[in-house]
Amino acid sequence: MSQALTLALTLDDLQAEADRRNNPVLTPSMEEDIAYIEALYNSGAKLWTKEMFVSAEAELAKQPLPRFIELRSMNGNFRQKRLPRAPPVSPQRPGGGSMGRPLPYIRYFLYQDLKAIVREEEHDHNLGETVATLSDETRRTLATRAMSISLISYAPCSINYDRIRGEWDTIMNHHWPLSHTCAEITNVLAEQAAISKNINKVVCFGLGSLGWSIEIEDERYEPEDRVYSAIIQHAAALTIAKVIGKRLDVGGLTVFCQDPIYNDADKRLLAEVGIQVVGGRGGLGFTYIDENTVVFSCHPNIPVKQVVADLGKPAILICNEVKEEGEEKWRVFERDGNFGLLSPYSTDHDSPRTREMVKGYHRFPFPQDRLGFGDIQIYVRKDLINEASSSITHEAAKDVTGVAAKDTSGESSNGIAGGVPKDANAEAPEEATDTYPKGITIETSKSIADEAPKDSARETPQGVADEALEYATGDTTKNASGVIFKDITWEAAKNITDEAATDAGGESPKGVTSETSKDVIGKACTDSSG
Repeated sequence: MSQALTLALTLDDLQAEADRRNNPVLTPSMEEDIAYIEALYNSGAKLWTKEMFVSAEAELAKQPLPRFIELRSMNGNFRQKRLPRAPPVSPQRPGGGSMGRPLPYIRYFLYQDLKAIVREEEHDHNLGETVATLSDETRRTLATRAMSISLISYAPCSINYDRIRGEWDTIMNHHWPLSHTCAEITNVLAEQAAISKNINKVVCFGLGSLGWSIEIEDERYEPEDRVYSAIIQHAAALTIAKVIGKRLDVGGLTVFCQDPIYNDADKRLLAEVGIQVVGGRGGLGFTYIDENTVVFSCHPNIPVKQVVADLGKPAILICNEVKEEGEEKWRVFERDGNFGLLSPYSTDHDSPRTREMVKGYHRFPFPQDRLGFGDIQIYVRKDLINEASSSITHEAAKDVTGVAAKDTSGESSNGIAGGVPKDANAEAPEEATDTYPKGITIETSKSIADEAPKDSARETPQGVADEALEYATGDTTKNASGVIFKDITWEAAKNITDEAATDAGGESPKGVTSETSKDVIGKACTDSSG
């Protein structure tokens, strides 16, 4: 990447960059590579397979870490990638304090990113190769690779186990069972949807850190406006498992959750309530998915829907709404006197393959509430017609949730004592942005809910505080919105980390931007987080 990231961007600069992205000038080689990507994708070639996740996780689990890792591309070829190396000391947080030691995590690219990377001639960040030096086969192998490896470091959370336990008990014993959302989820899964008798587990992605959810909302909201959305979403996962398990007369289904931001206090609490935390480096959870799985994700920072569409069709998919294809344009926006460049893509953006996948599902609306779920939908595979398990008594549903499943009168619809934020999709937290010295803000579709697509809107981020920054270098720290300080060039940053160090490996953090600094200056690469 040849352009340096400068901090003195003007409104004209941003508009020019948006125009350049929306009307790229392609060389014949670029046009050929983009046509190759599209033809390969349309042929049904997979961007992701279970085998590639198993292989990558096995390599990243080795101690010491290998110097190189082989990664598969959509064209079926493998190519080695040098693993980024952590520094000898933990990076410092702006304002003082130490970050956790950076670790390598899996980073994801959307299908849309592959073509954008070709347009920006960024086939490989690690090997020092330029497009001119690559053979056609090598260039196209790199251009069709939807997985990479990045370093990421999470800041320590100040919320201890006792506080998490107290908030969990309050929500689980009082607020959640009385909520309209809980009643409606029970109604759909216990009475409306056809359920396969073979469903045996719930696999969740990106539900967020319980501790970080508390810390962030304590800082941003008055007590009556706090919902602690990560706790609510994990509560929903348990309800989903319990309702389906009771309907199938098997007790409760096992719940697995993947989110690399979980800390020790989170893991302790989740283990106590029966949730199994999936370890690994951001890909292991996908190896759990099969046709008998319920997949639950809520505004993840990785393309869960696109990955699931490649791996197979789970029995039930509870996720952000799969939307019809629309105009995808970069644009300049203004907010509170600041200007920014808004990406057309969210981190869990839809693709032709996700749209085709949900044609085989019945869709049930997820309750539109103020508990931080946003535009979630329930997709149940159409072939799951199981008359024997399709009925459940009102009393049985009541036993599962503590309230009658059909009680949707709204008397307790907010589910949170003292009220909740007025609109979970209304506006993103101010802390999710970073302002340049000249008043220019760079945002992406995950950070500005009122400007972003609905599937990326969040009022109550649950995964990471602004201080939970990813590591780039010791004195060249990139914050949560992808801004590199100290006028560092991209080339300098990548040389230190061996990688454009994007938010990798996890599904949260929520409420922070979903694009890397490449998106600031026109190098489109979605973060992988999560």
